[in-house]
Amino acid sequence: MSHRCQAPFGNGYPGREMPSCRRTSPSVAWAIACTPLIGLGFAITAETTGSLVLGLLSAPVSVMGVWLASLLLVVVDARRLVALGWSSHWAFGLFGPWIYLLIRVLCRLGATPRVGWVQFAVALLLTFTMGIATQRAFESAIQTINNHHHVHVTGEQKKLPASEH
Repeated sequence: MSHRCQAPFGNGYPGREMPSCRRTSPSVAWAIACTPLIGLGFAITAETTGSLVLGLLSAPVSVMGVWLASLLLVVVDARRLVALGWSSHWAFGLFGPWIYLLIRVLCRLGATPRVGWVQFAVALLLTFTMGIATQRAFESAIQTINNHHHVHVTGEQKKLPASEH
């Protein structure tokens, strides 16, 4: 059952009726908020396995995986919101999941439950955590490269004088 409700002052629809006040399902927005878990999982896997390749790929794979997954979900969510009469555009998803969720909340002021702000905060926190984990995995891979290079160089220096005798 669809109904219209009067907008409170300052929500982007002053003096007019808001779009449909039907509750939108928060499931897609929660999925968007949790997309940084993809990158976090990859970075943790790279760090715990000690894999040089995974460590070096942790940053680009984490960032691109999160970006693509969140963009796909943003397109779905934006289309659903527009169908309900809300102003929403998927292009904000190009800037990342937490930017889209912030714009989503701000465009729906007056009708957004507190869960919208929680989704934004979760996305921001998970993105920050993913960044730290990705950085650690990448630094571990670089340290491994440096250690192997150092062992290789010092090993050659010790062998050269011994082989000359």
